[in-house]
Amino acid sequence: MLKKSFALLILLNSINAFAHCPLVFKAENACLMLDQNIIYVYDVKAEHNGPYKDFKDSSIASVKSEGNNLKVDRVARGVYKINTEKFVKIIDIELLNNKKTVKLKLAEK
Repeated sequence: MLKKSFALLILLNSINAFAHCPLVFKAENACLMLDQNIIYVYDVKAEHNGPYKDFKDSSIASVKSEGNNLKVDRVARGVYKINTEKFVKIIDIELLNNKKTVKLKLAEK
C-alpha cells in the first residue's frame, strides 16, 4: 500500500510540474511560456526558475493575436516583451528555424 501511495504521489507531482508549460518547442529543446504579455524561453522543461535561454538556431519571425501583428522586444536573455495595451491569452508565434517557418500557438495557462 505504501509503495502504491508513493508511486501515485510521484505521478501527481510530475504532472503538476509540467502543467504550467503550455508549449515545448522541440527544435530548440525549449519551453515557451506566456505570462503577463511576456514570452519566457526555458531550455529545460522541468526547471522554470531560470536562467532563461535565448534561441540558438531560431528567431521570432512574427507574433499575432486575433489576427493582429504584435511587436515583440527582447528585454533580456530568453525574455521577450509583447508590446500591446491589452493582456493577451493566446498568440500565434512564427519561429524561423534553419530557413523554415515553424508556426506555434502559445496560450497562457
